[in-house]
Amino acid sequence: MNFLDILDTAFAHTYAKLSIANIKKIEISDAGKTVEADEVKTNTKRIDAIDIKRRETPCRFDCGISFEEFKCIVETEASRIKRIAQIKVYGPEVNGIVYSQSGLSTWEFQIDFNDWGKITGYFWTESSITNSHVNEILGERISEVIRKYLEKKNIRMIYLAEQVYKNIDLINGRSLNSYYKEKIWEKYSKVPLKQISVDYAADYYQRMHLYPVISMLKNDGFVNIHTISINDVDDKCEKYIYEVESITIDGSDKFKPNDSFNYNTKIVIKYHQKKKVKAPFSA
Repeated sequence: MNFLDILDTAFAHTYAKLSIANIKKIEISDAGKTVEADEVKTNTKRIDAIDIKRRETPCRFDCGISFEEFKCIVETEASRIKRIAQIKVYGPEVNGIVYSQSGLSTWEFQIDFNDWGKITGYFWTESSITNSHVNEILGERISEVIRKYLEKKNIRMIYLAEQVYKNIDLINGRSLNSYYKEKIWEKYSKVPLKQISVDYAADYYQRMHLYPVISMLKNDGFVNIHTISINDVDDKCEKYIYEVESITIDGSDKFKPNDSFNYNTKIVIKYHQKKKVKAPFSA
């Protein structure tokens, strides 16, 4: 088992604040090698950097659950836990105050349900103390209700964060190059091409963050992914950095769920990026 496998386990459904930064050394049996603290630090920085982008992704309640429905679920589940003194919902974030067991003091927590702009039931939580799990219990209960609610509406949500965190290419930005190619497949041109079915229609990916879109396609098995930036995001633009504008597979943006393509079919993703500002010319 390598370090990223361990991270995948740590990012299981109940995700609490990672404490990797406090790890001095992790020994992993991998062909007799040991992963030292410097590698732990590198991967921690990667996760932290990606997590910042996740939190900055605007959460639009457009996948089967509205903000009002989400807020109702949160308040209902919070009311079932007597020690919770106060609960407030700000978009996908849940802030709460909890009575201590003695009732003489209180502590605070936050639960974040922003899964790369979607509400999927996946959550992150942190609190001002470490010896209580009220926030994790509440997060689990809310998550369970969300999953069942979406299942009744025949909406199959995937945990976008799980897709992103295990995509090692996001360490160095290789996946974000405009010409991401896999030439090795040219050697096997005589081999029957593997067919891959897409899970969603083209418009599903629009307005999503680029990271989970790339991760989902790569995890499906696609290898010929290209990205093109649209440099138009400024203070007046309603788009956000890395927001997907369109996606085409084999030149078409009309594909539907269960449509099949060769695994090395060219995929082009256009996304929004910060507008380039040209400095005024001075003699």
